[in-house]
Amino acid sequence: MATAATFTDRKPSIPRWDETFRATLAGIPARVAGAPFGGELVSLDWAAGDRGIDYAVCIPVNNEAERLPGVLAALSRAAARVAAQGLFVFVVNDTQDASRSLIARWAARSGAAYLLLDLTFAPPARNAPHARRLALDIAHACAPAAALLTTDADTSVGSGWIADNLAELARGAALACGSIGLDQAELRLLPAHVRAIGEAENEYFAATEALWSIWTGPDAAPLNIRASGASLGIAPAAYAALGGLPTPPAGEDRALCARMRRMGLRVVQMPAHDTLSSARLASRAAHGCGDTLRQRAREADPPCDDLLLPLSALRHLAGVWNALEAAPDRPRRFAHERQEGSRALPPMRHGAMLAELEQARRELDLLLARRDVA
Repeated sequence: MATAATFTDRKPSIPRWDETFRATLAGIPARVAGAPFGGELVSLDWAAGDRGIDYAVCIPVNNEAERLPGVLAALSRAAARVAAQGLFVFVVNDTQDASRSLIARWAARSGAAYLLLDLTFAPPARNAPHARRLALDIAHACAPAAALLTTDADTSVGSGWIADNLAELARGAALACGSIGLDQAELRLLPAHVRAIGEAENEYFAATEALWSIWTGPDAAPLNIRASGASLGIAPAAYAALGGLPTPPAGEDRALCARMRRMGLRVVQMPAHDTLSSARLASRAAHGCGDTLRQRAREADPPCDDLLLPLSALRHLAGVWNALEAAPDRPRRFAHERQEGSRALPPMRHGAMLAELEQARRELDLLLARRDVA
């Protein structure tokens, strides 16, 4: 049974945005109880700063006490690199460990402006997409003009993560998708073929993007954006236009990316830096990274990332792009065409992907040789 929500103001100063902030606080129990969450708020802790909020970092947390100290220390380092004022929103959901107290102690020590919700969701909403959606919704309600950043509670962001996201959004991106590395110490504990599969996937992604650029020209929209909830930056106007984060049972990050591209909004892939996620096999999120690694550890020929396409499908999509009229809405129309055309394509198995990778290498060697001769 949920107890009454508790409100702890750790800072006596009241920010200029207190009316919006306090109105959002007052509405949180009803928001948690309403659709699509159907939950109960156990407690609410918060601290408001004395400045307006420029960005909010939103983090779903489910039994992550083991990793949170490192995660929170990384957030502190990233926040120290920017002059902008941040708000940290933690949705601790259906959690039995010390996650809540660890976050509260970090917030008190750091002096950060934060919201810390401890709650339970209705069973259909008991997943990462709903927890992330709630954190983003509340952050956006608190500070409607603030950039929205989100990561995971098993991910240590790089020291430039906040600054990089803010820079991409300032340049006009609606969504910035960060490239994520895996914790190498944990990855080394897995069978060697798990690492080999990931390395081959990364090479095939790079090869198909290179072929795509050659076949469609330098002005084409990127073929693939690898969106991960561990690193997303969202422009507030885009989030409002979207109507909130999609909440499928899993894969909210890719659903968000696909929907934004269908809307014709600018989505960018940020280069890999030093943001690292756990490579553990015990996943907190269904169909997440842990489930994928576990399947690869157990199967000889596991399915690959479903964004990867055989070269025949890649050629077809290049033809679709080239046939579309060059106009501002070309990326939006292409995103719709791609969605319709990819519904029946099952994920490639690892063995099939390796064969496609060999062919892609040959194609690239031939095309680049011709370019050098020309």
